[in-house]
Amino acid sequence: MKLKTLSASVALALGMGLGGTATAAPTFFGPAGTAFEDDLLDFFIDRNGNGLIDKGDSIVAIITVQSTHPATGPGSSVTITPPEFTGIIDQFVLTKIPAGPGQFLFVFGANPTGFLSNTVPFAPGLVIPAAATAGAPAGTIARTWDGPIADMDLAAGDCNTALAGAQVSLSSCLTGASNGTLFWNVVFTGASGAPAGNEHLTITASDNPSLVKQVTGIVGTPDFAFQQGAGGTGPDVDPQICDTNLPPAGCPFFGNPLFPVDFKGSGTVQGGKGLSTTGATYVDGVDPFARGDFQFQVLTAPEPGTLALLGLALAGFGVAARRSKSSV
Repeated sequence: MKLKTLSASVALALGMGLGGTATAAPTFFGPAGTAFEDDLLDFFIDRNGNGLIDKGDSIVAIITVQSTHPATGPGSSVTITPPEFTGIIDQFVLTKIPAGPGQFLFVFGANPTGFLSNTVPFAPGLVIPAAATAGAPAGTIARTWDGPIADMDLAAGDCNTALAGAQVSLSSCLTGASNGTLFWNVVFTGASGAPAGNEHLTITASDNPSLVKQVTGIVGTPDFAFQQGAGGTGPDVDPQICDTNLPPAGCPFFGNPLFPVDFKGSGTVQGGKGLSTTGATYVDGVDPFARGDFQFQVLTAPEPGTLALLGLALAGFGVAARRSKSSV
C-alpha cells in the first residue's frame, strides 16, 4: 500500500513539474514544449501621419490565448482556465524593406522609449491604463496577463465585452487585456545567452492599413523569437534553439539560428474587413485594421519546490521498494 501511495506521489510531482505553478492559467506540457494558440487584433499608430506603415511607426496588438497543446508529438489541446489569458504587443517598426509588388518585409523591435510610450500624441483621446505599463522592464515588446473574467471578444472586434452596447476603443481593449495578474514580460534584450538582435519579429505584408482593412484572407506572414524578462507570476522558461519549424521558417533571418531563445513562433495576419461594421464605435481615433492568428511555444523550467518534492517522492519510492523487497 505504501509503495502504491508513493508511486502516486511521484506521478504528482512529475505532473507539477510539467504543469508549472499552481497559479498558472495555461496548461504546460513536457520536455518537448508547450504551444500556445492565440488571436490578435492589430491597431496602427501612425507617427508620421502619412497613412502608411513606416520606420518609427507602431502596431499595437491585443492578444487572447484560447488553448495550449504539446509543441510536438501527440496530445490534445487544453482550454485556458481561469477564464482568460490575454496580452499586449507594442511593435515598433525598425526597418522596412521592399519584398515585391505592394509587399514589404517589416522588422519590428521594442519601443525605444518604453512599452506603449509616446503613443498618445499620435492617437487623440487614447488612454493607456497604468496596469498595462507598470513595471515593464527595458526592452519589453509584449506582456501577458492571467485574467479573472472572460471579457474579451476579438472575433467581434470589440475587445471588451463588459462594455457591450457602449462605446469601444483601443483604450478599452488595453484595459481589458491588462485587467488581470501579470504573467510574463517578453523582451528584446538578448537575455538567456542570445546576443541582442538575434531575437526578432518580422512580418511580410502590405504597408497600407486602409487597404488591409478592406480585405479578408491572409495578408501577412509573421515570424518571431523573443526572450523572457524579469517580473510576472508565470514560470521561468528554458532556452530553446531558434530553429522553429512553424512556417515560415524565420530564425535564420537574424544571426545564427542555433542561438537560444525563450519564445518562438509564427502565424498569419488576416485582413480586417468587417471589423468596423460590428456595431463597435471606436472613440479614441484608432480603429483595428487587421486580425492575427499566431502560435508560439515555450519550454518550461521546473520550479525549485517541485524538484525538491520530486526528490522526496523518489527517495520515498526507493525506501518503500527496499522494504517491499525485504519482506518477501
